[in-house]
Amino acid sequence: VQTCALPICFQRMLRDCEVTLCASPEILAVAGSPPSARLLFPIRDSIAPPATAPTIPLERTPAALFAGRFDHFLGAEMKALLRAARDTGRAHLVRIIGPDQHWDQETRELAGPFYGGMLKGADLQAALSSAAVLLVLAPFSAGCEHIAHSSFPCKITDYCPHSVPILVWGPESCSSVAWA
Repeated sequence: VQTCALPICFQRMLRDCEVTLCASPEILAVAGSPPSARLLFPIRDSIAPPATAPTIPLERTPAALFAGRFDHFLGAEMKALLRAARDTGRAHLVRIIGPDQHWDQETRELAGPFYGGMLKGADLQAALSSAAVLLVLAPFSAGCEHIAHSSFPCKITDYCPHSVPILVWGPESCSSVAWA
């Protein structure tokens, strides 16, 4: 695993946190082992199933689904994916759900055909359960290496109970890629 130096502002934030959860010993080391740090290994087999088994449709929606925000760190990656899907005639294979209030005009125009709205509750659960694959992205952009290396998207644990394959797309040094 590559090591990287965290920006000073990120180090300060970690030092000031009451609790810092790290997904691996490597991330803990990069974080500088703040006194509040605890290891929290995301072990796929340890995620408790829901009280009632989700109803999995016999026929899944033939689309990869990304649920969440992508306007900041993941903007370039998501835009590249959407352009590739659009330009190859495969727009029907990608869907996005989540907040769109921070999108710029370019993102609105590009993401429009892929956007399924801001879903909550039963609608969100149904969308997650019916996807062919659920997407987790990490930034490849220069300057975002510390984010990719030291963060672990909580959406992975949100996705696991749905019995749907999870596709993790990120650089090799990314903690979620290493976990996957």
